[in-house]
Amino acid sequence: MGQRCSWTTRGEVEARFVMDHGHIPNVGRSGQVRPMYVTTDAPTDSATASELRYELAQKPTHGVTVPADRVGPLGPTPDGRPTTSGGGSEAATNEKIPASPHEVQELGP
Repeated sequence: MGQRCSWTTRGEVEARFVMDHGHIPNVGRSGQVRPMYVTTDAPTDSATASELRYELAQKPTHGVTVPADRVGPLGPTPDGRPTTSGGGSEAATNEKIPASPHEVQELGP
């Protein structure tokens, strides 16, 4: 299997958006385009592990993992850090990322 990129949702609404629209949203709650943080680390199935490893402001509910060649050009995150204090690698893109409903997985505790 080739390299993959993962992203975690901020809740059920984002997960449902991916399943209904076929892409990971690249806009914030205000509707403004925002950088999407992604990782090339192996996916995790734990919300708590994701929250700690990637310094998330809230516990995610779902993860989305897609082939890396489907992700637009990756660059540094806005803060410029390639690794979080929790040890997770991170990069960012402003592009929409196509994703299929079967690539959306509910995370365990």
